[in-house]
Amino acid sequence: MLPYLWAYFANLIRVVVLYYVGYYYGIEKMMFVHVYLGWIIFIIISFGVMTVLNKRSGGAVGQKLCQLYTVFRNKDITSMLTNKRKKPPYTEMEASPNSLGGQ
Repeated sequence: MLPYLWAYFANLIRVVVLYYVGYYYGIEKMMFVHVYLGWIIFIIISFGVMTVLNKRSGGAVGQKLCQLYTVFRNKDITSMLTNKRKKPPYTEMEASPNSLGGQ
């Protein structure tokens, strides 16, 4: 429930700041702030949520993130993205090449 409240209040703060900047500095400055402020608030809120989850889990979240970082650091990303898996055998519901009139 806490992350939802954080997200709600973060968005509320973002909208208030956008109105303030738009009113006092004009639409051009407001659009500039609009582009970057959402990302800045997202990073701050994400860090806060991760910190709370890490404290509640006794550090398990941080340990898992370190493990994931180590796995990704040691692997070639392109090989992970182009992971060639064996095609499973045909099931009864699927057509096999021979049932399509092939020789």
